[in-house]
Amino acid sequence: MTQSTCARTALATALSLVVAGCGGGASDAPGRDSALSDWSTFQHDAAHTGFVDAEFDPARFAEVWSWSRPVGDPEPIGGINSVATGAGKVFVAKDVYFGQGALYALDEADGSLSWTYALGPMASVGPPAFSNGSVYVPSTDPAENCVIWAVDAASGSYRFKMPSTCQWSAFFAPTVRGGSVLHTSQAGAVSSYSSVDGALHWSQPAGAYDQTTPAGDARYVYQYGHSGNDAALNVFDAKTGASVAAIIDPFSSGFSGYSTFSAPMLGSSGNAIVFSGGGFSGRAASSSEQFDSRVLVNYDMARKTYAWRSADAYLTHPAIAHGVIYAARNGPAALDALSEADGHVLWSWTLPAPDSSFHRNIVVTRNLVFVSTDASVYAIDLTTHQPVWHYPRPGMLAISAGSILYIATGATISDGNLVAITLK
Repeated sequence: MTQSTCARTALATALSLVVAGCGGGASDAPGRDSALSDWSTFQHDAAHTGFVDAEFDPARFAEVWSWSRPVGDPEPIGGINSVATGAGKVFVAKDVYFGQGALYALDEADGSLSWTYALGPMASVGPPAFSNGSVYVPSTDPAENCVIWAVDAASGSYRFKMPSTCQWSAFFAPTVRGGSVLHTSQAGAVSSYSSVDGALHWSQPAGAYDQTTPAGDARYVYQYGHSGNDAALNVFDAKTGASVAAIIDPFSSGFSGYSTFSAPMLGSSGNAIVFSGGGFSGRAASSSEQFDSRVLVNYDMARKTYAWRSADAYLTHPAIAHGVIYAARNGPAALDALSEADGHVLWSWTLPAPDSSFHRNIVVTRNLVFVSTDASVYAIDLTTHQPVWHYPRPGMLAISAGSILYIATGATISDGNLVAITLK
């Protein structure tokens, strides 16, 4: 493990002030923002917006520590999944293909190991989610039994598990909202479980595959999949699971039958933005990236139809903030800012040489948009549309409530490493 001693000391002090409540509480503590929340699931929150409600000064960015997956497990992936954060920790799950599954909790201040939860021999393990003191991590065992494990975030002790029907699944993180753990199985069903004891609230067919997770708000649960023979955005009542709508996607040529590689992203006016069609990576790995670029489709929930589709096809998981959608495409390579209202491109940033392609996910803050290429992570100023910082390793991105940028490194599949960069 490598680290900057000075940066580590400053970060540890900031986090200890938050825990102690010094200076009037968390809203006044260094390294925190009054509106900042933890990275709880895929693309930050249950709406999968990728938006972090804070402003950051690139002059303050500094690497504070790095961590590598422990050696010794001979399975072929050797990677880690995208992370979740909470309670001053970052939660990391192995990505395995018939190996020893494990969930790790690392201290945000210095990357030290707080606890390990061994899952035992697993066919696959997915990314974790965090909510209200629990960590939730999905897995498939060698007998094709799929469950979501609930682990106490403070102690690393077992709480309960939630079974689902599947076969050889790869995963996105579960989605936790309003006392429910939402999960989409490889068999195509969306299920809602109690976050208190794991009891099943409801389960409904959605015609989806693996590598996806539902979005949720106060009223509905959203999952892209099938309705009959057509690709569709399926909408369910959050409390009962009753079907509310199946909004047909007229632009999809159909799923490959392997994976979805997307999740609905909820907009600002009762709309949902989703990739059209499925994806394929050629790897039985939750940390892998799909090959396929796809158009984005914006669904109007009030009218129960699509509102628009993007003119270009995009690869990266998009982010949305203040009426603008951020997504990156290749061929030619550009980061686009699209109007949420009608999908037209407001501005673009062109990838500089020698970087050749965009990958992974987008994260947007009040003043910056973070994007990964095949070689680096960049921060682009939302006013000037120019890069103001870069880090020379690509990967999956997350920002914690402690203002730490996490990069689970690897352009198209994890290389087993995690980098922590303080943003304040």
